[in-house]
Amino acid sequence: MLKTLAKLLVRLLIEVKVEGEENFPKTGPYIVIGNHVSSLEPILMVIFTPHQLEYLGSGDIPIDPRMSFIANLYKFIPIMRGQIDQKGLISALEVLLQNGVLGIFPEGGIWEKNLKEPKIGLSWISYKSKASIVPIGFTGMNGALIKALQFKRPKVLVKIGNLLTYDEIFPNYVSLKTTMNIGAEKIMEKIAELLPSEDINNPVQTFPKELIFNFIGDNGIEERFEFAEQNYVSRMLEHPVIMDVFMRNLKLPVKVLTTRDKRVELNEVNIGINAIINYLGSNPGFLTYRFGVESGLKMLNGLQELIKILHNNKGNNRFLIVRIKDK
Repeated sequence: MLKTLAKLLVRLLIEVKVEGEENFPKTGPYIVIGNHVSSLEPILMVIFTPHQLEYLGSGDIPIDPRMSFIANLYKFIPIMRGQIDQKGLISALEVLLQNGVLGIFPEGGIWEKNLKEPKIGLSWISYKSKASIVPIGFTGMNGALIKALQFKRPKVLVKIGNLLTYDEIFPNYVSLKTTMNIGAEKIMEKIAELLPSEDINNPVQTFPKELIFNFIGDNGIEERFEFAEQNYVSRMLEHPVIMDVFMRNLKLPVKVLTTRDKRVELNEVNIGINAIINYLGSNPGFLTYRFGVESGLKMLNGLQELIKILHNNKGNNRFLIVRIKDK
């Protein structure tokens, strides 16, 4: 029912061109994969996959409230990203062992607009199941959902590639770890072949800017300060998707951390940073999964250093102002 309704709405709100539908197998098991920069690709993948699709989705954070109603109706297999989730991986494997069809976005999320590095979970599932893979390239996704909801009928292309078999993906002469990595790279290469260059290296990609931190005393005078890993903290605080997840999905009190060029209460900043640090204590893979282990750990260390400085100066200052550094 949801698939039929989605198909009607998509055809009404979006101008969709589909290529390669004949590349879908007649029966399962198989895995459908695609690039992922918005909330629209999962809907399109469901619509154009001829069989019932079971999704592997985010289990480490709540679904975006704007999409949670649909996601909860359709259901998916939750996976704890940033850690080894044996339960989620085995559940996904069992779908294929029952000749089902599994949908996976190997990039693991939509925090960047470029084509991102693949996660090896897909490699493991494909290797263990020996299931073939159908790659899809989704073009024209950036901003398409917003335009559709504004009745502007954006143009998108769904390009379905040739079936990728087990023997094409995995060599049989290397270690298991190397096999997983090579498999993940080959799978992403097949997606990249279906995309224009601007979707692989997106020219509208947002690059976080460097921030300057200043205390403001009661006399209104600004006093600049620096701390270890400041550039990494800047990258996190200036990342629109990450901060939106903190606010919208996780409902953390961090809006004050996105304020620029206006003084804010030091106590509110403390509350926001501590909320992030406490959350990372319960989900340590959140940043490392998205930014890599080294960068994610430096972001956390930088937040902890910032908290120390704020704590040591709370008696002398009541306000903080954050500015974007001019290049």
